[in-house]
Amino acid sequence: IEYRNEGYRIGEGQKESWARGPLGSNTGLGSGAQGFQGFSPANAIKQHRDNVSGYIDLEAQLGRLLVGVAARGESYSDFGETATGKFSARYDVTDGFALRGTVSSGFRAPSLQQSYYTLTQPQVANIGGVATIVDTGTFPSTSPVGVALGGKPLKPERSFNLSGGFVVRSGGFDLTVDAYQIKVRDQLALADNLGSGVNATSAITALLAPFNVTAARFFVNGIKSTTKGIDVVARYRLPTASAGVFDLTVAGNFNEIKLTQVPTSTGTIAVPALFGRQRITALEAGTPGEKIVGQVDWSLGGFGALIRASYYGSVTQPAGSLVDYVQTGKHTIIDAEARIPLLANANLALGVNNLFDVYPDRVPDTNVGNYNNGGTAFPYYSPFGFNGRLLYARVNLNW
Repeated sequence: IEYRNEGYRIGEGQKESWARGPLGSNTGLGSGAQGFQGFSPANAIKQHRDNVSGYIDLEAQLGRLLVGVAARGESYSDFGETATGKFSARYDVTDGFALRGTVSSGFRAPSLQQSYYTLTQPQVANIGGVATIVDTGTFPSTSPVGVALGGKPLKPERSFNLSGGFVVRSGGFDLTVDAYQIKVRDQLALADNLGSGVNATSAITALLAPFNVTAARFFVNGIKSTTKGIDVVARYRLPTASAGVFDLTVAGNFNEIKLTQVPTSTGTIAVPALFGRQRITALEAGTPGEKIVGQVDWSLGGFGALIRASYYGSVTQPAGSLVDYVQTGKHTIIDAEARIPLLANANLALGVNNLFDVYPDRVPDTNVGNYNNGGTAFPYYSPFGFNGRLLYARVNLNW
């Protein structure tokens, strides 16, 4: 049984970070900090919620069949009550081979940040031939701006999960293979800016005008997604009399994410692109479809060594225009480490991550989207970053 109290607060920033000077005909006057304006009094907020939950997990061994049943009930002060459950089974066909499977449901309440985060930034707009400071930014879905555009109180995400596989054990060898499918409904995501780009319609402009806001975005429910994948892990532990212990591991994950439903309306107005192609691509192709890791770890007394190879499939980094989409490319990263004893309870590890200084595919200099890439030469969607080789030394103490 668990009780939890969550709090979220945005405090008013230093006045000079958000205060605005009169614009008039002098466009050189500032309007708060540039790049990331401070939080204004209108952004300040303080919210909290309570949550009480209970969880029970029961298992029973019925001969070669292991059966498990779990249930969880939760009560949120802002979302009410919910219940989720899980049923699992494992059958040992022989001492070295077993089948297993699980059916479960899931629940995730929106975080307080998703419900209440707000930040507005000023922009200069030409309204009726007069330079005017107007707001654009991220608003809570239940704020006056959000409600005007059709925003509603956020609902929890829910999922239905299936998995099944087998386990093989023989001596020092272990192999597990599991396939899974995860279906999520009412998935939360941040909408595209309403009031700019393709979403700069006359209807949206009219709804935002009373608030002196030109563009707004907020979190919405409504996405449905299906994730399918396979996890494979093989391990072989080989102890020798004089050469030490060799621990060999190969693990792979292969998955596919598809959005099966994407909202096209806030419920109040039709939106040309509530979730544009760019945002859909980020959810479907913004993580590797495959990752394979092979590792050898050797130990003898206090000495040891490790070498690991990690293969990453290509990731798509979206941009404002389809021609500016970039691929991180398929790459393999090699890590290595050596360990030597120092004292009875200590050892020294010397290692290198990304031994061969591998980088993701470079963003072409002609790519207009590079201006939105933070000024870096490499895609920031890269699953292994773009910091190159890292050398390190570490002392481990055990007592």
